[in-house]
Amino acid sequence: MFQIISDGGCDFSREEHEKHNVKVVPFYLFLDEQVLKEGVDINKEEYFSRLMTDKKLFPKILPPGRQDYIDVIKPYLEAGQDIIVLTMSSKLSGAFNSATLAANTLKKDFPDRKIMIVNSLNCAVGQGLVLRELTRMRDNGYSIAEAARLAGKVAETTRNVFYT
Repeated sequence: MFQIISDGGCDFSREEHEKHNVKVVPFYLFLDEQVLKEGVDINKEEYFSRLMTDKKLFPKILPPGRQDYIDVIKPYLEAGQDIIVLTMSSKLSGAFNSATLAANTLKKDFPDRKIMIVNSLNCAVGQGLVLRELTRMRDNGYSIAEAARLAGKVAETTRNVFYT
C-alpha cells in the first residue's frame, strides 16, 4: 500500500482527508499583509467569511514550496512507504514543480522508495475527483504504478466548468 499526498487545491474537507488517509500540503494565503497556511492558520469558513465581509480584500495564493513537500513526504519514506503526490494543474499553480523538486531531492536519500507525482490537470472539484479515484484504487489494492497511470487518465478526462 502507498501513501497519497495532495496539495490543498483538491477541495477535500479535513474530514475527507482523515477518512481517506490523505495527507495535505497546504497553500499559503496572503490576506491583509498576513501570510497564512490554509487549513492551519485559517480554515475555509474563516477565509470565505473574510472575503464576504471585506470587499476590498484581494487575496493572493502561493503554492507550497519544495521544503513543504519534503517535510510531509519524508516521514512516510522513513517508515518504508511509497508515495503518490497529486497536485493542482501545473498550468494554474507551481505546486507540481515544487512536488517534483522535492521528489528529486528525496530520491537521493531513498533510492529504493517510489515517489510518483501526478498532475491533476485540474483544481478544486476536478482535482478532488482525481483524488477520490486514487484513494479508491489504493484501497482496492492497485499497485502504485497502475494507480498513478490510471489517475493520469482520469485527470485527462476530468473537466472543471466555472460560471458566474
